[in-house]
Amino acid sequence: MLNKVEILSAKNDCSDFSFGKYEILQINTTNCGDKGISVGEKSDLKIGKSFIDKSNIGVAVKDSSYTKIQSSKQINTNTCFAAYRKKQEFVGGYLKVKKTNCNKDSYVEQIGSKIYFN
Repeated sequence: MLNKVEILSAKNDCSDFSFGKYEILQINTTNCGDKGISVGEKSDLKIGKSFIDKSNIGVAVKDSSYTKIQSSKQINTNTCFAAYRKKQEFVGGYLKVKKTNCNKDSYVEQIGSKIYFN
């Protein structure tokens, strides 16, 4: 478990989680070239609070991964949430977001993947 993660600038993804089980109480990302938070390849990620500023995609969950976020605040992102399959050896991604400032139309959900809001 990580208490706090802060990434101030990255040319590609600010954070990238693969093949593992992770828990983060708070994550802040700023100036991400592509994704603020990228989760893939059978990963399980739980996040308490996330703040994402200036990224193409705020949170991307793909390739048989599951992510649960209690609270997500995003500003200056093109797409808040995305769930999809990137690699053929996996199935889609699953994302559950309890609280967010994003509009529910600011997400991409590929067939075989699912994003839940509640």
